[in-house]
Amino acid sequence: MFNKITVFFLIISFFACGTLYADDILDLHKQEQSLTIPKLIEMAKGHKGARSDRWESDNPDDLKPLVSSAWLFLYEIEGTTFTETVVFNDEITLLDDGAVAVMCVVESGRTGMAKYMDLPDMEGNGFGVFILGTVMNKIFNFQVAGNTASGDYFSQTASTGDMNGPYDLVGFKIVDGETVERPEKINGGYKATENLWMRGVIQTDEGPIDGVFYKGGDSMTARGDRVVWGYFYASPNDVPWGSKDNPDLYVKIWFDAGGRIDVNYFHVSVPEIDVYSDYPYDGSYDKKGTATMNERYVRHEFQKQ
Repeated sequence: MFNKITVFFLIISFFACGTLYADDILDLHKQEQSLTIPKLIEMAKGHKGARSDRWESDNPDDLKPLVSSAWLFLYEIEGTTFTETVVFNDEITLLDDGAVAVMCVVESGRTGMAKYMDLPDMEGNGFGVFILGTVMNKIFNFQVAGNTASGDYFSQTASTGDMNGPYDLVGFKIVDGETVERPEKINGGYKATENLWMRGVIQTDEGPIDGVFYKGGDSMTARGDRVVWGYFYASPNDVPWGSKDNPDLYVKIWFDAGGRIDVNYFHVSVPEIDVYSDYPYDGSYDKKGTATMNERYVRHEFQKQ
């Protein structure tokens, strides 16, 4: 069920939903408000505790259980079990009506948003996730207890608004944002570890821009070596083609058990990228190189101190 393809999806697209633009977010919000919520409220009439409208939280703290996390949801329709992996963004968005939401993406690449709200189909407050589709919208309404969730799943025909459901829903947190280390940004670069700093400057047609570093992993081998990996990407705020899901420069840092440190840069883009490394970090870089389409590999070597 939770196979290698899903794991690969999580690694590559964990922060991809961060590239939604304001118009995309507004469209999601309008679709949900105009098409989906009235149908849910209508279906819930007569349910104990049901309301004639739906309260939505304006408190960012209410969304913390979802921020920077990934969840595996399961639901059953007519004896067939379906799964959906939902990856939530690391930023909370303030909507035009004062409510707060966290953006998300599913395995198909469809985007959506989650809010903390009064759930018309359930008693009390919980999370409502709305995934916008071209043919079918998906709605996950659930309450969280630790690393598990339970609630209802609905599908909705996008063209007519017709609803199907509710279907019993359960969920499991499979990636916890609280365990994801956020590298410290300083002097245009990032401290990939406690005392190793690096920077990637992408030479775009619009001019040089600082690459954003995403740290993908940090672990030890059985022999005692430490390996850190991640990548630099162009921010969508700087260039229209920039995206967290569009790496420009991969980085692998190898702390050999014998004391050697290799900082390896691998170019996977078109523009030239100037790379800088500093160890131990003292505010000024020790080594510089340029990764290009012709010379894609740059290596900086240090000795552990």
